[in-house]
Amino acid sequence: MKISLLLLSCLVLLAGCNDDSEPATADFTLPTEGEQGIEVAFQNQSQNAKRYVWTFGDGSTTQDRNPTHIYTARGTYSVKLVAFGAEGKDSVFKSITIRPFDIHTHSTVPIAGSYTCKMVCYSVRPWGSFATRLSDQVVTITKPGPGQMLLNATTLMNTITLTYVPFNRTSPQRPNTILGAYVFYNQYDANRATSEARFYTSGDSARFQVDQPISAGANDKTIYTGIRRP
Repeated sequence: MKISLLLLSCLVLLAGCNDDSEPATADFTLPTEGEQGIEVAFQNQSQNAKRYVWTFGDGSTTQDRNPTHIYTARGTYSVKLVAFGAEGKDSVFKSITIRPFDIHTHSTVPIAGSYTCKMVCYSVRPWGSFATRLSDQVVTITKPGPGQMLLNATTLMNTITLTYVPFNRTSPQRPNTILGAYVFYNQYDANRATSEARFYTSGDSARFQVDQPISAGANDKTIYTGIRRP
């Protein structure tokens, strides 16, 4: 009986030694695409490893087993995982493409659509300023690409593309907490117009503004204040 117990103990020890002597194999899964400013999760599938070192391709590293990471700039990144075991180490590379943040996907505020806008033009001249009430107009917002929209209005010289700028670049899905609005802006060089749009989180209201330089010291600022059409 003592011999059998001794033999069993030896077998257990040998099995444990064999497990420790297996070489480490590095492997992990990740999404092929992610969004700028949105957390990406990495799932470690390495075998026979006791320690890990991740390199995310943007200068950041970690030794977590299953890390998450936020990329602040768009582009394609090469992610490296090194798995360390009792019998050495192994490494593997995989790529992820980070796309621009798409506010239309994350926002609960309806942005694209048509708005019935009341309009006022503020004219600023060297000899004084004055405001002119313009006729109401329907402004249509479309979605041409991630994080962008188009403002189409007949009074504009050209169609202007507005690009979303997050208030907090590490959490771009959140609106500007001071203004309570999602903000877009653009400078359109073709006609020297600058434009801005704010979509308020309180409802289907929006405010659009286009600044049009006329000459040195003179410009027009057209304000659109609109409610989404049913």
